[in-house]
Amino acid sequence: MRSYLISKVLHVIISCWPQEDAHNTIWIQQDNTPSHVRVDDPQFAHAVAQTGFDFCLMY
Repeated sequence: MRSYLISKVLHVIISCWPQEDAHNTIWIQQDNTPSHVRVDDPQFAHAVAQTGFDFCLMY
């Protein structure tokens, strides 16, 4: 799940997100997923840090 979130979901959100709103927090809600990515996952945090966007996970 983590690799899909990092490689697919983040990329799609960034490509569609308006640049003028890039400073706003983007919340990703993980509904009904069999294995949630923890909100403090270090690999996800590292991937997000490289984007310049502010992503937060929630359940």
